[in-house]
Amino acid sequence: MEKTFHDVLDMDREGTLVLPDFQRDFVWKTAQQQSLIATFLVQIPINGMLLLEGRSGDFSGKQMCWKKNHLKETENQVLSYLLDGQQRLSTLKNAFSDITDDGDDWATELDNKLKVRWFLRLMPEKGEEDVFGMRSMKFPQGSAALNKLEPSAIEGRLETYPLSKTDSAQWYGPRAQQKDFYRESAAHGLVPLYKLYGTNKHVSTILNRIAMSRMADIQADWEIMDEDLKKEILKNLCDIDEVAKKWVSESPSMDDDDWKDCSNTLSTEWAGAMRDYLSDVMNQKLTFITLKKDEISRAIVIFENLNNSGTALSPYDLIVARAAKCKSYPPLTQRIAEFIEKNAGDSQKDGKFLAEKMGIIDAKTSRMTSTFQKWYLDMLALLIKMPEDQMPIIKEKNVGGTANKINLLFKRTNILNLDSAAIHEKSELAIRSLLRAVTFLNQRCGLCKIDQMGYKLMVLPIAYLMQDETVLKDAKKLDRMEYWYWVSLFSGRYITNQNHRCAEDVAWLYQFAGRLEDYNPFARDAQDVLQQNKYSNLETLLQPEGVNKAISNGICAYVLSQKPHDFYQGKSGNLSAERVANDEKVSIQFNGTTSSIPLKLELHHIIPLGTSKTMKNVTSDLRKDKRNLLNSPLNLTYISSLANKFIGAQSPQVYLDNLYAGSITDHFIPERPKDFKVEADQKKFLEDRYHLILQDLQQHLQELCQ
Repeated sequence: MEKTFHDVLDMDREGTLVLPDFQRDFVWKTAQQQSLIATFLVQIPINGMLLLEGRSGDFSGKQMCWKKNHLKETENQVLSYLLDGQQRLSTLKNAFSDITDDGDDWATELDNKLKVRWFLRLMPEKGEEDVFGMRSMKFPQGSAALNKLEPSAIEGRLETYPLSKTDSAQWYGPRAQQKDFYRESAAHGLVPLYKLYGTNKHVSTILNRIAMSRMADIQADWEIMDEDLKKEILKNLCDIDEVAKKWVSESPSMDDDDWKDCSNTLSTEWAGAMRDYLSDVMNQKLTFITLKKDEISRAIVIFENLNNSGTALSPYDLIVARAAKCKSYPPLTQRIAEFIEKNAGDSQKDGKFLAEKMGIIDAKTSRMTSTFQKWYLDMLALLIKMPEDQMPIIKEKNVGGTANKINLLFKRTNILNLDSAAIHEKSELAIRSLLRAVTFLNQRCGLCKIDQMGYKLMVLPIAYLMQDETVLKDAKKLDRMEYWYWVSLFSGRYITNQNHRCAEDVAWLYQFAGRLEDYNPFARDAQDVLQQNKYSNLETLLQPEGVNKAISNGICAYVLSQKPHDFYQGKSGNLSAERVANDEKVSIQFNGTTSSIPLKLELHHIIPLGTSKTMKNVTSDLRKDKRNLLNSPLNLTYISSLANKFIGAQSPQVYLDNLYAGSITDHFIPERPKDFKVEADQKKFLEDRYHLILQDLQQHLQELCQ
């Protein structure tokens, strides 16, 4: 059975769609909600849901999103009980209707995870696709065109504002003045999705204001506007307005009255198309399986089938299926396994072992891990659609166009349309380039496993360079690649808009390191290394709760990349990620017997957590406490498991004083205070270590870029 989404919301508002009390609470996090809303906006089916027809009194129930029911049921009322689909429908109800209309006690009775207002931002930011035609004020060929989009094209455009009783008079709150609500929504270019259910008066008003504001911006920026955009806008005007058509063909300028008429026409057309698209979203059909009351026992089996349908198909699976159309090659999965084993190995270890060690393939399934699968698909698209001889020479002003072209290659729709023969022809080069990139990151950047990469897309600019095997023997090119990696990681270049940044860097790094151009496009960012506010500066690093995982992993990896001496003298020697990946053995002596064990690295708290231990807490609790100063990445470094075991419960004063001098220098350990138990001394120690690391990193970058 199918129902329109609007009808489902009607059922909920009327109280005939009920959530039985035996359903679990709402558990979806904001990211899950955002993903579903984006999927819904591009009208991709969200799977079937399960209803049980019954009458009031059959089960205790409530409305979706609420902790208790707000409607009184009449005796023997026909109801539909929602058995499966609560998380999805609750998310959509909250996003596309005004939840506060259900009851005045929303501040206490509404589930906390749903206390947000969802908005759709229409104007694209740099690097984003103009999916709603805001730049040129031309909606893309009717609302059906947006149904061809991937959810990822919409996901980043969804913004939330918190619902709070204390802030209920805010412009987006339930007690806001209507004039403030209209003004602020239009000023931010935001469509309030929660106003789409019911009268569309509010949304229509806001769309009209957004459109007129955009036309005013176009007029103000006309003289400095890109010529291609000018032509597009003029064409749009000619298509819909005779005055504009005549003006374009006969007159070099337009008077204010003509511009006003054309602006009104174009903005009205765009706002109307946008409104129609949103109306289509609200009226899309949802699929329900409906059971009669006496079929409740069947509901259990149906529910299990709906929720345990196996592993969903991935884009990689679809590419494998597409490649199978080309009968002149063996199966793609077989060839990829051979590529990995052939190219990941060295004279001592077989490639499959190293690939498992680095997290490239799953040891249990022998399949590429999801991370490496994604890299493979992106790299495949790059090699097929942007071969080396087609990479343009770029300047600072035109990198955006090249980056946009590359970014489009990473779209799933483009990847899934790759030619089957080309997939086979370029697969070995894609795998080989990626394995070289991973090897580079392992040997030069302290990466022990690919999942430790803070920004996984950063592998692609390196891999694109690595398609040329001569790069491996060119010290200057390798130095520049390492320079780019540390600058990008520690300056915060990849904090936002990572897809566009990666596409941009494929072009920039190829020019900077591949062609060894003199211009350094990363010099400005190098000044922010370990000094980016709220990301990598000292103040942020001393507040472990707010430290980005990429920075935490990155600092430890940088220290490891310098091949420091271990804390266990004479046994495990200099440490490196490369030795771990190669499963090197270290010799230990116990009771006169020498044995070999694999070198294993562990993250070590230089000032042990036990230093802060009291009768009320234990080390395991302190390790989980993200606010504890000693969990700062400035207090962490890689040492061998042997060293960790050797240090054991020794106080920092004891074990640090006994360390080999090379270990002290290599791990950037500053002069030690007398009492590590005083927080001020701990903080001073970490501050001093930060400055030592920063000084070394700056010098290292300077040497790499010479």
